[in-house]
Amino acid sequence: MANGTSVNPQVVDAVTAVDMNVVGASPAMAMGMLFQLGADAVGLAMQNATAIQNGMAQVTVALVSTSCAMIVAQGPKAPT
Repeated sequence: MANGTSVNPQVVDAVTAVDMNVVGASPAMAMGMLFQLGADAVGLAMQNATAIQNGMAQVTVALVSTSCAMIVAQGPKAPT
C-alpha cells in the first residue's frame, strides 16, 4: 500500500471477515471433496464388477453352447 493512503476500517473488517470465512470453511470443503472422491471410486468399482460379471455370463453361454454342440456332434451311441 502506498504511504499516506488510508483505508476505510469497514473495508478492512469486510476483507478480514471473508478471509476468516474461507479459512473456517476449508476443512469442511476438503472433507466433502474426500467423500466425493471415495463415492466416485466405489461407483467405478461397482461398474467394473458389473462389466466383469457380464463378460463371465457371455463366457458361460459360449461354453454351454460349445458343450451342447459337441454332445450333438457325437451322435447316439450304439446299444451294446
